[in-house]
Amino acid sequence: MPKRPPRVFEPHLTKVGQRFNVSSSNAHYIRTVLRLSTGDAVSIFNGLGGEYFCEAIEIKKNLVLVEVKHFDPVERESSLNIHLGIGISRGERMDFVIQKTTELGVDIITPLFTRRSEVKLPAARLKKKLSHWQQIAITACRQSLRNRIPKLANPKTVSDWVFSVNEQVRFVLDPRGQKTVNTFIKPANSVSLLVGPEGGLDEEEIKNTESANFHKLSLGPRILRTETAPIAAISVLQSVWGDMK
Repeated sequence: MPKRPPRVFEPHLTKVGQRFNVSSSNAHYIRTVLRLSTGDAVSIFNGLGGEYFCEAIEIKKNLVLVEVKHFDPVERESSLNIHLGIGISRGERMDFVIQKTTELGVDIITPLFTRRSEVKLPAARLKKKLSHWQQIAITACRQSLRNRIPKLANPKTVSDWVFSVNEQVRFVLDPRGQKTVNTFIKPANSVSLLVGPEGGLDEEEIKNTESANFHKLSLGPRILRTETAPIAAISVLQSVWGDMK
């Protein structure tokens, strides 16, 4: 099997036959990290589906010029659209969740402010965090060969989010839940999954999930950390209803 060319993300690439300079960060990656030479192949995705196979025409210190040779409309998205609502956690734990759930095929990620969360994000810091999380999702797509980037939605409170989602089946992870994924009827194509913070959801948030028709979902007898739970749950959903069969 021929070796796959390295991949980079360029959101504005849309046309076969064009020549263009990749972004400065991608130029650094291609020249310094990958150490590609003129004539080498590069795969580029724009996050909207499919990928473009290109040839490096010119490589200089701060410039890499490529020519787009052809487009492959290949899709690697799951037939199950998963909308993850995840309580915002501290430091690298949130980064880890976004990276791994992107690799597992999540469709939408909504960071959630919860009553028991210790994370407080002023507007300026929140904007930086969203940009940082978006870059993590892009890098995860590059690594996992996904050609569509999951949507990173604006953060909401748990109570606002549970009443705004419209997926066909809605789950909230709850260690007190008695039902597993196998006990539910397979949805046509969409699922909402709510994972709370380390301290769990408070009583009012739990009541709101019930009012919004969320089902309590169990992943077994063990208590999982907030960064482990969504990865385990999405793996189960993809293996039972998605494309990890």
